[in-house]
Amino acid sequence: MVDWKTWHWDGLGWSMFGPLGKLLHLALGSAADEGFDEELEEGAFYTQTRAGDFGLALMALLPPVIKADQQVSEPELDFVHYFFATTFGTEQAQDLMALLENFLALDYSLKGVCQQIGQLMDHPSRLEMVYLLFGLAQADLYVAPEEVTVIKELSGDMGVTQEEFDSMRAMFVEEEQAPYIVLDLAPEASESQVDQAYQQMRDTHHPDKVAHLGEAFQRLATKKLADIEKAYNQLKEERG
Repeated sequence: MVDWKTWHWDGLGWSMFGPLGKLLHLALGSAADEGFDEELEEGAFYTQTRAGDFGLALMALLPPVIKADQQVSEPELDFVHYFFATTFGTEQAQDLMALLENFLALDYSLKGVCQQIGQLMDHPSRLEMVYLLFGLAQADLYVAPEEVTVIKELSGDMGVTQEEFDSMRAMFVEEEQAPYIVLDLAPEASESQVDQAYQQMRDTHHPDKVAHLGEAFQRLATKKLADIEKAYNQLKEERG
């Protein structure tokens, strides 16, 4: 089982309180533990999101996406393990995968958890979260409609806009006019509007926006930026 104290001191902040903290408490199977409280402590609202906060939030959001298509696939678990290993280290990843098994066995509501994430996690990190959830869904080479529905609900409850959700969905799900959707553009957009939208997307999703989370998250953001650039280049080529 994951060493709670080690993970805590390595980077848990606001997530150790409120619905997420209570959920971790349940997953660890402890009857009681210092540091958990159902209400956020005063001052937690001003704590910058840490890698541990992101990791715990992700841990809570993974099960509904993994189980959305009524199966727990090996490629999806491999995807999660790789992310944990590159973010928290190989040894810690094994413990976190064991903890994920506990989360998968729990029956819990995510409404409060998502609202806590929406309130306390910075916007770039929330966008990174949605992109990562789509990456998980695509791990078995097919993003099921049920998975899209679950991610959409989670995104909305976290305060991610419909346009932001659609943009990231179009990076993973083949659909007509996908490059326009990625850049949040209408097909009749002018060349200057295409260029402006691309620059705005680059600014919004720039890896520096998640530098506070660590290098692993910056690499993920770089991959997302490459998807945005791919959509832009496709539009420029189609338009001549």
